[in-house]
Amino acid sequence: MKILGSVFLLLTIQLGQAFAATTDLATIPLATASPSVVKPNLMFVLDDSGSMGWDYLPDNVNDNKTCKPQTACTNGMPPFYAGQFNGVFYNPQISYAPPVNADGTSMAAQVSPWTAVKVDGFGVASTGTTNLITGFPEIVYCNTSSTSTADLSNPAKCKRNGIDTTNPFNYQITSGTSATGYPDATFKNQKTKKGTPFYFVISPVEHCSDITLNTCTAATVATAAYPYPAPVRWCNSAANAAAAVPVSGGNKCQATFNSAMSYSYPRYGTFKRTDIVPATASYGPFTYRADCASRTTCTYNEEMTNFANWYAYYSTRVNMMKTAAGRAFLPIDNRFRVGFITINPGSPVQAANYLAINTFDTTQKANWYTKFYSQSVGNSTPLRTALSRVGRHFAGKQDGLNSGMTGDPVQYSCQQNFTILTTDGYWNDNTTPVQVNGTTAIGDQDNVNQTVTPIYSSRATGTYDGGVGGGNTLADVAMYYYKTDLRTSALGNATGALGSDVTENNVLSTTLDFATHQHMTTFTLGLISGLMVYQPDYVTAGTGDFANIKAGTSGACDWVAGICNWPVPAANAPSTLDDLWHAAVNGRGNFYSARDPQSLSDGLAGALAGVSVRAGGGAAAATSTPNITQTDNRVYGSSYRSGKWDGDVTSEQIDAATGAFIPGTAWSAQTLLDGRVQAAADTRTIYTYSSGGASHLKSFDWASLSVAEQAFFSNKCSVWSQCTVTSLTAPEIVIGNDGQNLVEYLRGQYQFDMRATNTSQVFRTRDHVLGDAINAKPVFVKVPQNSFSDAVTPTYDSFKTANATRQGVVYVAANDGMLHAFNTDTGVEMWAYVPKMVMPNLHKLAEVNYASSHQYFVDGSPEVMDVFDAANAAWRTILVGGLGGGGRGYYALDITNPAAPQALWEICSDSTLCGISDTDMGYSYGNPVITKRASDGRWVVVLSSGYNNVSPGTGHGILYVLDALSGAVLNKVDTGTGTIGSPSGLAKFSVWADEASRDNTGKWVYGGDLNGDVWRFDLTTSTPTVVQLAALRDTVAVGQPVTVRPDLGLVNSNPVVFIGTGRFIGTSDLTDTQQQTIYAFRDMGVNLGNLRSRADMVQQTLTQTSATTRTGSNNAVDWAAKKGWYIDLNPSNTSPGERVNIDPILVNGTLLVFSNIPTSSACTVGGESWLYQFNYASGAWPAPVTNQQVSQKISTSLTAGATVVMLPDGTIKAIVTDASGNKSPVNVNASGGGSVTGRRVSWRELTP
Repeated sequence: MKILGSVFLLLTIQLGQAFAATTDLATIPLATASPSVVKPNLMFVLDDSGSMGWDYLPDNVNDNKTCKPQTACTNGMPPFYAGQFNGVFYNPQISYAPPVNADGTSMAAQVSPWTAVKVDGFGVASTGTTNLITGFPEIVYCNTSSTSTADLSNPAKCKRNGIDTTNPFNYQITSGTSATGYPDATFKNQKTKKGTPFYFVISPVEHCSDITLNTCTAATVATAAYPYPAPVRWCNSAANAAAAVPVSGGNKCQATFNSAMSYSYPRYGTFKRTDIVPATASYGPFTYRADCASRTTCTYNEEMTNFANWYAYYSTRVNMMKTAAGRAFLPIDNRFRVGFITINPGSPVQAANYLAINTFDTTQKANWYTKFYSQSVGNSTPLRTALSRVGRHFAGKQDGLNSGMTGDPVQYSCQQNFTILTTDGYWNDNTTPVQVNGTTAIGDQDNVNQTVTPIYSSRATGTYDGGVGGGNTLADVAMYYYKTDLRTSALGNATGALGSDVTENNVLSTTLDFATHQHMTTFTLGLISGLMVYQPDYVTAGTGDFANIKAGTSGACDWVAGICNWPVPAANAPSTLDDLWHAAVNGRGNFYSARDPQSLSDGLAGALAGVSVRAGGGAAAATSTPNITQTDNRVYGSSYRSGKWDGDVTSEQIDAATGAFIPGTAWSAQTLLDGRVQAAADTRTIYTYSSGGASHLKSFDWASLSVAEQAFFSNKCSVWSQCTVTSLTAPEIVIGNDGQNLVEYLRGQYQFDMRATNTSQVFRTRDHVLGDAINAKPVFVKVPQNSFSDAVTPTYDSFKTANATRQGVVYVAANDGMLHAFNTDTGVEMWAYVPKMVMPNLHKLAEVNYASSHQYFVDGSPEVMDVFDAANAAWRTILVGGLGGGGRGYYALDITNPAAPQALWEICSDSTLCGISDTDMGYSYGNPVITKRASDGRWVVVLSSGYNNVSPGTGHGILYVLDALSGAVLNKVDTGTGTIGSPSGLAKFSVWADEASRDNTGKWVYGGDLNGDVWRFDLTTSTPTVVQLAALRDTVAVGQPVTVRPDLGLVNSNPVVFIGTGRFIGTSDLTDTQQQTIYAFRDMGVNLGNLRSRADMVQQTLTQTSATTRTGSNNAVDWAAKKGWYIDLNPSNTSPGERVNIDPILVNGTLLVFSNIPTSSACTVGGESWLYQFNYASGAWPAPVTNQQVSQKISTSLTAGATVVMLPDGTIKAIVTDASGNKSPVNVNASGGGSVTGRRVSWRELTP
């Protein structure tokens, strides 16, 4: 059972979390984000022809062969009052929700006493009311032509229904036997009786082998061989329709009405009548009725209100369209530009029938609903002209048939233009549709089977008409306005609505909708079917009429002999409905066939979903994360696809001679993991945190979860758009609300996702199991790498020896809510871990519209360190990771034995989720620091308060010191800056250790915040203290935000902090052009204030020498007298918006700094990047350089990150990964000399 009138898919291009006056945090990677300022255009086209006022659907319902007697079937006759036959009539399986207003409130439900139910709930066709208790019409047959009101209810004088017996009864159209019932020779006078409401349900007595309903057997229930019920079949003779035995095969009866081929005789199942009367207390059983308290049965009041709602708001085609479309459009917001027009808007176009496309804000939405709900009907059906009119509108034309359509809808060259064309009947234009110039006929646009790209018309795509059709069809119109560049200088429409050029061919594209020029994408919805049998999954189905057309199957289509081609459309004929389908295929949209309120709701939802997905980011790009980790010559890289939001981890190899990547991969974790799951089973090991047990781990499966944890996954259907808009069946809703099904889906099982092969389709379909890994750097762990000399037993050397053959594992945090552990030899997932604190949000992964509502879950880079467990006298390897934008917390695991991990602790801001909690813990964008506390040698984990640690937090910048193994909070050090309204944003840290690889004793921790303040936390005292070291300010004294981890070094025995400024964490950062700077300054133990204003800070400058190179100055820096140096980015305003958002790397006396310049134009995503190499002591060029060059443009895309390697010949390379996934080795000009200590340089020596 499906529920009508629900909330539609969230049509959002979700870029940022909403925080009032707090830090803007994006929920998708900004480097591949669609430009949020460019809103897609959507024109909704309403059929306002006279037939839209009819109270039956499809047209053949009132045919003279569908009811007995064989005159026009009408109100009061059994077939007319059966929702399975007349799609407009009341169907008791549907909940008829009232329409909604623009503000989301519902119109009045038609409740008791039902004596004044609105005839037209929208008040257009009628403002009157009717008494449904006594005034509902019924046809009866009387034995005299003169009858009184009392006679109509006297069974001796008037008979009703077919044979006037108790339910159920057979309803046959033919006469000649005593079984055919009334009317007969005596009771032959047709009269209309008024009384209480009633309806019929047709129970199938035949089931068929496929959707064509050709091959069938006598059966009242489905079987494996005959699963398709046949409440009504259309036969080619009266004899076949009335045959007592099943009529099967031989093309005698079928699913579709086709009068041209004589398929016009209905073969019904059995009819059961239900009267809605007070004497009947319970109605049903129903599959699912959302309006009834019990859901499966309804009281008299509930049934009567549902019927009255239907009568007022659904009982005509146009009212059904108004109600369903009004509810479907409700969730659309100002991320879209929406307009309205009818197919008969007048000439010139009248304001009453047209609303110009505009941002769908509160005002536009109110205007749209008012205009839509006020439409009346009573015209012809010029669909071809209507679609041409909208196509010309997107071309900016306001002459000819577009006269009166004010306003150019196209603002940007990359803007997408969508049309949803709705109709209930056959087109019958009396004029020829025209091209952009307004005079040339559309012609035949799809009669060529193309083989050369770009392929607009081909057999394989279903667009080719077969070469047998004439021109100027609706499909030709859709094809023309799709394949034609609608904005060119030659057309005289190069300038868009904002006065800028809109001719550049850069429209976002998908595999299906591939055109990058300005075009119209067409979705169509028909309230009737043509000669072809419609399948909702026609796009992917391997069988059926559309599949036969694509394959060119011979002899499979009954409307044409030989090879299957599209039916040749003729005005006022069923073939024009197939032309409507063909138009959607040509226009690279989708076609939806709707014959009742529930399928209409589904179709509108599907069309809007298609618009949403395509507007939500274009093609699913293969985008690599920056973050690669290597051992020997092997590199493990993670990648993701935007839109699809899946990921991969691959093992690649570096050429030891050149540093270049060797083509090919040793394995793909994505492929291997896909092989571990089946529809209803999987072989994965997935853990989550447990407060009990030695390992503090338990299986992430339904049976292992606590009651509180199970609640995170149960009854979530109400928050998914697919439950409330695409109208899942009642069994599907039950499936969705069953938490066990959701947990199994999160494990990768797919028996209930929306792939076409599934019977029950509830959850979002995933192409792959592994989720997107975006901001989290993979971590490789194998043999212990340090040389600790701690005086403990056992020694670190013995620990290294014991683990000399430890299995290599790459740990990857991903936004499927898990940390994954992959065997580096094979790529097989050994296990995964779900932090408990992400559980409350994991249901969002099943949202069908997740493509445009992505969010982060486990997105922080894990850190790994060997620590000594004094209580158990053992060395242990621990991993600590944050959630990034996925939440406010961290988790810690013991991975000493990668085959048997143990959970250590979780800390977060919510005490109901974590055993250790603090309300000042914000979004964990910071990096965990694992070190020995200098004051007592205790192994600790240092964490930051992160971003948006707002209410109930204070917003202050805070450093936490936790016991590494227990997670107990030992210290909480507050900078005292930041507020709830403007939080500090203290995130990334670096720790100072004199010789970290031998003695990882952390003395001081350094970090910067979003205000541009740099802090040092002192771990040498039992109670850590904090001091501000510097204020980073631009030329007008505005704080320069810090979002990177500082690097640390010694210059002439002076501890120096190297840091860059800039942020790229929220959508507002895309267009930020604040001056950003690179600083190197001494730790003086006191606040140096605004470094820029100090005379003892030496400024170096950049000079742009070519499009790809920059040189630097060489002003002397005397560290005995100076505090450091700094250098501003964006020389001579050549790169406004340039900032440092990638951690700088100090290697062998050279400071590597990567800058990014996001493109801020409306139609361009990405940007470009520069790599700076400075002598760490002076900020000038490194020693090996002789031409003063300090910078080179390294990418026409944003840099996502880098890692440093040393080749066997001593050459140092930076492997730079850009946001497009390209990995490029760049030579590092190592300065040499000086003491560079502190945080260990992140590179390893490669071997041949």
